[in-house]
This record gives sequence, C-alpha cells and structure tokens, in this order.
Amino acid sequence: MICEKSSNFWNEFMGTLNKNMHKYLKIKLKDIELKKEEVHFLHYICKYEKVEQNELTKHFHVDKSTTTRNIKLLINQGYVIREKDKNDHRKYLLSSTEDGKNLSNEIIKIFKQWHFELTKNLTDGEKEQFRTISKKIISNSNDFLKELS
Repeated sequence: MICEKSSNFWNEFMGTLNKNMHKYLKIKLKDIELKKEEVHFLHYICKYEKVEQNELTKHFHVDKSTTTRNIKLLINQGYVIREKDKNDHRKYLLSSTEDGKNLSNEIIKIFKQWHFELTKNLTDGEKEQFRTISKKIISNSNDFLKELS
C-alpha cells in the first residue's frame, strides 16, 4: 500500500530538487549555448572517448531522433566530431574536441559546486547513508521498470 504522506514527500523532494538544479544550470550556463541534455551528452562523450551514437540513446533512455538532434548541435558548435568506425562502417563514433573537453571540465566544476552546496551541512556519515539509500532506490526503480517492460 502506498502511503500518501510518503508519496507526497517523494514527489516534492524529486520535483523541487529537479527544478532547482535546472534553475542553477540555467544561471551557470547562460553564456554557454547548450541545453542540459546536450551538457549530459557532451560529458558522457568526454568521459568515454569514441562513443557509438546508439550508446547515448540507450544510456540516456531517449529516442534516436533526440540523440541525433543533440549530437548535430554539439558538432555544429565544435564540441564533438563524428567519424565512421574503422571496424564497422555502418557505425559512427563520437569524440570530443579540445573545446568540448575544456567545456566539459568547466561543467564538471559547476556540478561539483552544486553538489557541495547541497551537502555542505551534512556529515560524512549522512552523505554516505544518503548515497547508500539512493542507490537502493535507483535499483528498485530500474527493477520495477524492467518488470513493466
């Protein structure tokens, strides 16, 4: 049985945190012509150099057209290059440019500041406990969605 009080807490917690993060990113990224989705794609490509385009679609749970649109924008802005896979000419691999890596590093600093501000009044034990509980909740949500598929 779902407790209404618990449900309201999670809705408020997730909704507020998500909205506040987007407001923060909008402020911090105002001079960068990237949307949050493009930021996530760029960071992933920088982290896992030579990424297949379909891997982004699967990882971010978006459709292929969303991936294609975001990748085109990153390419046009000079942050990502796309080249055919030498082993399989049907596949395209994405790599970050130097500008892309530099921007990704700046974005990582922005996220680190956000995480610091969110957790600055928590003890190390509280932070670890929150990580542990969050991992369980994410695992539960993934398992639940697999059951529904």
